[in-house]
Amino acid sequence: MVKKYNKNQQTGDIGEAAAELRFKELGFIFRPFNSTDTGIDGNAEVVVNEMPTGKRLNIQVKATRSGPYDAETDDGFVYRLSSDDLEYWRQHIEPVIIVLYRLEDRSFYWKDVLVGKDLKGRKLVFDKKTDRLDETATDSLIALAYEAGNAGPYMDAVELSETAIVNMLPIILPEEIYVSGSTINRLRTGSEMLSDTGQYRSDWILSNTSKSIWSFRDPRNTSIRMLVEEDQVECIETSEIAFSDDLDVQNDFAFLLRRCVQDQYHRILSSHREDRDVLYFSAPAEYESREYKYQSFENKTKAEVVMVNPGGPKKRSFVRHHAISTRFYLFGHEWCMVFDPTYVFTKNGYTPLPRYEDLLSGKKRLETNASLRGIAKMWEQLFTAGNSKDEGLFETEALPVIKFQALPEVELERTVPEKVWNERRRLAKLKGKAVSSPLFDEVSGSEG
Repeated sequence: MVKKYNKNQQTGDIGEAAAELRFKELGFIFRPFNSTDTGIDGNAEVVVNEMPTGKRLNIQVKATRSGPYDAETDDGFVYRLSSDDLEYWRQHIEPVIIVLYRLEDRSFYWKDVLVGKDLKGRKLVFDKKTDRLDETATDSLIALAYEAGNAGPYMDAVELSETAIVNMLPIILPEEIYVSGSTINRLRTGSEMLSDTGQYRSDWILSNTSKSIWSFRDPRNTSIRMLVEEDQVECIETSEIAFSDDLDVQNDFAFLLRRCVQDQYHRILSSHREDRDVLYFSAPAEYESREYKYQSFENKTKAEVVMVNPGGPKKRSFVRHHAISTRFYLFGHEWCMVFDPTYVFTKNGYTPLPRYEDLLSGKKRLETNASLRGIAKMWEQLFTAGNSKDEGLFETEALPVIKFQALPEVELERTVPEKVWNERRRLAKLKGKAVSSPLFDEVSGSEG
């Protein structure tokens, strides 16, 4: 019996050849699989600065000669996947994309097959504007290849340098620290005693390791004098404790730094009730916004650090506060405060807002690399301005003891395209993953 080459086979071959040419035009290395079709027609490898990267996308081409797709309009259409194909594709470590090619109008569309949320219906919804396989798709395809490999932030082949800022503020420590015998055996006990007298302060700790009170101020001259044995107050060099090799001592010292910062900035920042590591701009009064003026990278500007949303029909009201999650680390012979920008939501400026997660994730999705740099600069100014007595942040008794240096800067060989940055966020949202900023990646270490 003579073998036949029917129109369906011809259409499929034309689609695969057209897809291979299109990926090569976009700068990828395309490798067709000239073997039994099991659901993958080839792969496309990312090339950066004329160098293959090893980051690949698996490609499945579906070609048709003419006619509309399901539910096709001027804006988009629906494509239903085979359950057998889906089962096979899910076994791949590298991402799989489906490419649709129509010979009639030579149109190309593409989609990551695992972004379909209606998996029972195996339905992919295509947008004719954003899902075209042309030059506008290049960054998105590359971002997908890198995201799947968990390779960290992708650096596009842009021969431009960029100055990155590191999200940690080096700390200038006081030269001396007071170590005192204690009349209490629990930190909470001392805090309650101070609250009862209306003289509450938090710039001290009861060390877990030595069971003594540590403070950068002479406790005999402050409100915590009632908590110490005055004849057992000793002033020593801060370095004796700060740079101890004992990890428990380091954890105690990190705890002291955190409490000192919270106490020092209490006139403008509040501590989160559920997570004491989180500091946020306080509201001046119920349902009252707040602005903070600062010097950005080029111009003087201001930010609405407390924003009141009055709500509306079927929308709840809330107050959004700029915030940071803080950690204190010892890097070599220098203590730093590492911070990650975030937001706190309250009902009225004071009472925590329940079920705020959607508001937080929605706000973070709007952030860009540039906006995060601006936010970091704002926090840098707040903390470094605290080195001066003229900021009006401190009461007479609470003149700053913890001072900060400027954010370190690192010169990068290449810039990060904003388009790739936003695409990584879109993909993460669809797949339910968290995306960290290349500007604010977590720093390893430990804190008490």
